[in-house]
Amino acid sequence: MTKITDPPQLERRLRRLQEPDGCCYYCEQPANQHHPVGPIVVRVSEPDDCGEVWTYEFCNWECLGHWAAVQAGWESYRPPLDA
Repeated sequence: MTKITDPPQLERRLRRLQEPDGCCYYCEQPANQHHPVGPIVVRVSEPDDCGEVWTYEFCNWECLGHWAAVQAGWESYRPPLDA
């Protein structure tokens, strides 16, 4: 299994924040696989980032919820079961 911290994997994930590729940020499956639920698009900007906006795409509410929990510090990152 590839770890998120492997240089090619990390670089690809960081690039996806600038230019989303249609895949779920959490499970990496197509973001529109559960249409009409997805894709769910979240855009995040921070005052200290000089107006930079990060875009995340998710395929369903569950993946968005997992991502949000990690961002809130409630659990550590766990890769999807089918990764």
